[in-house]
Amino acid sequence: MTETLIDIIVKEKLDEMTKSIDDDVLRACLVEGGWTEIEFYYKNNRHAVEVLEWIGNNIKENQWTRLNSYFVFRKKKDASWFILRWL
Repeated sequence: MTETLIDIIVKEKLDEMTKSIDDDVLRACLVEGGWTEIEFYYKNNRHAVEVLEWIGNNIKENQWTRLNSYFVFRKKKDASWFILRWL
């Protein structure tokens, strides 16, 4: 059976919704486990690169994650440094 354009669009939207819900559940679990969440939006692509480079240079691997429009940090201190630098 051949997929129509509508089928493809519906599947893509369902996949996006599923990922968003999964990310929200994971974020809630991390926060409940003591991680700190910060809602954050990039200003543009250059800003995104700068933020991610800064995180790579200043936060240890596996101590943070990006879920939807949130950064989530394992250590409150790292979240505080992020806030001071980027907000």
